[in-house]
Amino acid sequence: MTGIVKTDQIQGAQGTTVTVPTGNTLAVTSNATVGGTLGVTGNATMGGTLVNTGLITASAGVAIGGTGSANTLDDYEEGTFSPVFQTGGNSNGIGHSISLGTYTKVGNRVICNGFAAMNSKDGASLTGGDVTIGGLPFTVSNANNAYSAAGFRIQNMTFADIVSLGTTINTTQLNFREITNSGSTSNLTDGNIASDSYVIFDISYRTG
Repeated sequence: MTGIVKTDQIQGAQGTTVTVPTGNTLAVTSNATVGGTLGVTGNATMGGTLVNTGLITASAGVAIGGTGSANTLDDYEEGTFSPVFQTGGNSNGIGHSISLGTYTKVGNRVICNGFAAMNSKDGASLTGGDVTIGGLPFTVSNANNAYSAAGFRIQNMTFADIVSLGTTINTTQLNFREITNSGSTSNLTDGNIASDSYVIFDISYRTG
């Protein structure tokens, strides 16, 4: 049959699914409203604007500006985490009055800010060793191009001349390093923090 069929409703027998056979096209040239769930198992091409007032789920990702992996956004997440002061890789002997952080993850990039404030330091219980900030929400990539530096503010910590805070690859930690005016560098250790040290930081780093 060729021509135009006009109807207010299309429904399969006894409420079953209406199927368009392979090799054929169902073309809608005006507006279409779907009151239930629209399932598409093949490709769908939109030539105009798609307006959606509900949730769109794309489990395989969304390709933007191309179809390759470099153009595919495959993850987005927002959340909170708890940054803490550590020595020797743990928080033994260290108490906190504040341990707050928020993050946004877009693809393999994590943007986060945190605030860790100590309220006690028990020297006898400390593991000892390098001072780090632990508890990042995702592991830093294990690659030389995954090093990132933080913007930060510290209080009640000692150091020589200049101090920096940056990622430690393949961990969920940031490490403090002091740099002297002569150019030598070393990690801060448990002797550089007090019972009321704190840090506020903001950093973007690569994961995955």
